[in-house]
Amino acid sequence: MSSPMTPERFIEIVEAYGAAPNRWPDDERLAALAMMTDERFAQTLRWATELDQELDAAASPRLETSSFLVGQIVGAFPQSAPLARWRPLLWPAAAMAACVAAGIAIGAQLPPSGSTVALTGEYVDQLWNDDIPPGQGAPL
Repeated sequence: MSSPMTPERFIEIVEAYGAAPNRWPDDERLAALAMMTDERFAQTLRWATELDQELDAAASPRLETSSFLVGQIVGAFPQSAPLARWRPLLWPAAAMAACVAAGIAIGAQLPPSGSTVALTGEYVDQLWNDDIPPGQGAPL
């Protein structure tokens, strides 16, 4: 069970949350409701009730939206898409990406970096003289 409500705490609650009990903290609501009937707090409750009514009336003003105002707001935004300024760089970037992809594909076909292909003297002579028989490649 909660501790008894002090007059100071009741005034703090009413000043902070207003006169409506549904706005008060749950754990202190019952004790504060018991103090509402005390005549000492009548002036504080009247003041809080008047303030609540003024705040509730001012909390939701009725705003009319005009098509002119909507047009002004929409017109303030840039009409071109952000991608439009990058469009001139699109084709060069695509060409560069294609070159990188081709380099990776060719590099994947090469032997590992530590291995060497032994070219014999005879093969080099044939290669130099264009005497390699058809269907034969470099010996691996």
